[in-house]
Amino acid sequence: MKFYVHYEIEPEMTIACRWRDSDEGSVGDVLKLFLDAYNKRYPSHALNASTLQLVDESRQFLDLDLSVEDAIQDGADIYVLTKLPSKSTEPVAATAASLVEDKTANSKSSLLDILRSAQLTGGFELPISVRDGSTYDDHLLIANAIQLAHKYLVDENAKEAAVVYKCILEVHPGHKSACIELGQLYARASRYQEAVKYLKQALASYSGDEELLKILGDYLVENGDYLEAVDVYAACVDKLKNAGPDKIDDIKVRITRAKRLEGHESAALTLISSVLQRKKENEEGLLEYARLVHTKGPEQATEAMAICMCLAAPMQHNKKYHMFLADVVRRHGVGLLYAEMKTAADSPAALAYLATQIRDYGAVEEAATVMKRALDIEPSHVSCALAYIHTLQVLVKYDEAYEFIRQFTVTNGGQSVAGVKCSWFLPLIPKLDTLYMNSVIANEGKIPDEFSSCSSSTGGPYSTAELQLVAIYFTLVKILFFRGAVELLKPLCKLLDSAHSGRDLHTTLIRNESAYFSCISQVVKVPGMHVPAGVAEKTEFIYFAGESHTISPAWRSITYQGRPHVIHPILATGLKVWHLRPESRFYPKVAFYNAMGKVPQGSTVIFCFGEIDCREGLTTAVQKCKYETLEESVMAVINVYVAALKKLMKKHKFKVFIHPVVPVLAVTRKVVSLFNKMLKERLAKSKRLRYLDFSDALLTEDGLKLNPQYELDGSHLHPSYLSVIEDALKG
Repeated sequence: MKFYVHYEIEPEMTIACRWRDSDEGSVGDVLKLFLDAYNKRYPSHALNASTLQLVDESRQFLDLDLSVEDAIQDGADIYVLTKLPSKSTEPVAATAASLVEDKTANSKSSLLDILRSAQLTGGFELPISVRDGSTYDDHLLIANAIQLAHKYLVDENAKEAAVVYKCILEVHPGHKSACIELGQLYARASRYQEAVKYLKQALASYSGDEELLKILGDYLVENGDYLEAVDVYAACVDKLKNAGPDKIDDIKVRITRAKRLEGHESAALTLISSVLQRKKENEEGLLEYARLVHTKGPEQATEAMAICMCLAAPMQHNKKYHMFLADVVRRHGVGLLYAEMKTAADSPAALAYLATQIRDYGAVEEAATVMKRALDIEPSHVSCALAYIHTLQVLVKYDEAYEFIRQFTVTNGGQSVAGVKCSWFLPLIPKLDTLYMNSVIANEGKIPDEFSSCSSSTGGPYSTAELQLVAIYFTLVKILFFRGAVELLKPLCKLLDSAHSGRDLHTTLIRNESAYFSCISQVVKVPGMHVPAGVAEKTEFIYFAGESHTISPAWRSITYQGRPHVIHPILATGLKVWHLRPESRFYPKVAFYNAMGKVPQGSTVIFCFGEIDCREGLTTAVQKCKYETLEESVMAVINVYVAALKKLMKKHKFKVFIHPVVPVLAVTRKVVSLFNKMLKERLAKSKRLRYLDFSDALLTEDGLKLNPQYELDGSHLHPSYLSVIEDALKG
């Protein structure tokens, strides 16, 4: 087998070790082999085995007495680290960030304190315990600090990792690995200006380093500094004159991108053509070429689409590729996509895969068309059927989604979940001209007698296909609810309960569909729903836009401006406020604007978003170093929210009220409280965006818990809280 041994402290070194199955030896022998090579090359920096240890790729220590066969795998990366001398102290629970706040501490002691604290709090294991009075040197400190930073990154705590890297750079300002990794950390957080700073800091010590120049150029491009990026890439090419042509071409592709983004498309096309002339299989080069030519005419569009199909497999995880593919399909149509898919255009699996990718980047109409083609070929393709139904929801084509589910049920009546057959649903899904506020009652009398014998406690876990099948009918309930066809969904809930109860579906891949079904099935049992009897009934509405938190108040009446109004739900499934920023192309944003386009001009609209941001995004953004503080993270999202609502209000003449983020979940209540406080302050001076200030009214007197009268399912508010909204609207 072959594996690699790395030493990452200057002067750095890597050796490749070939170890035959017949070779005997221990991990300690590997260390000796590395030391012999290192000390021969760098005699003035000779290393001593007694001060070193080996770790694997996950930074777990390797026992030097173990055999190579037992400890190391083929192709593995092994790292040589310096042991840290020990120094004892009392355990203290401190983070890296809190330790470096001590202004009196010098750089080395701060770094050592971070390492000791990490060991004592159980999150990091040093090779030996820390004892007072020991001496230490820079190499030893930095080696272990790099290891600690890596652990923080594995734990998805970039904020603490950044503190460690910065302490390393206080001790060793030009440390190459620390600069690169800190730059990467900030680049992942889209803070390219900081990333550029640390790459330039490394270049001050390693002038002309090809790796640093290449990375710096990439960050300059992302930061919009295209001219400087071209200069940096040119310097890199100059340093690579004696390297192989592939390395030079790699930089030329990067220069092409910078020139294209700068607006110099002719020069970019000339450069990338020369790269592809030498090696037409250059994948990144092909993508850049396709970007440059696809708008030049039909022939070039065909060439670009052909390139996209060739890159589908090698770039299956490349977001920029999928975004470009969505652009090409939106501009040139699905016909061109089918033509260049060749025989794969008749493969439901290939069609479904590509449809999902382009949908996620905004080509929603086109994705629906491609999914429908897949289903025409294979009507029983359950996963594609579910994706198609969700896509129709994004397009606000609820009637079409309903009819598709009805036809799917006819075609696949023999399929079943938990003993419940698809055919049993058919009497409950009559053919309708429209769903909207349809008061038709399903024919429950035609449900087979076998239904009563079904038990939710029988059988094992659902297969993936069974999960997706039951999700189709959960989604049917969701569609009926939001279109106001409430009488139709009640018997469906009864039929689906046996497939839902006791199954822990919230832990499966259909947790979202299950959550909507569970909430709706509870809410429709709460008295007081008032769905108008079709569009003929003259009703005044207050439109309520949100994600799942639209369920509780939906189709219920309140008094507003002295007259009864019905709360009309407007659904944008899964929408974070963060999705509404201008550059976002994620399909929940498309769903939101499609849904808002159906609201009549001049309507009164309550917007209820931000709960998912508080639950999933705000604290994570701080941990990932996107923002320095939680307050900064919250304000960034609020600014996106306010800007989006102002544009909607201007375009549609809406009267806008903003609902506070609901404080239902205990685990996010502090974040929600901060968000609502800052949102209220942000809107205090607004004359047209009015904040409904009732968040505290939903809590107990001490403000620590949700008021029990507003509890429903642990995630949503009880419909009874509508009286609180009614009071807030009077203010």
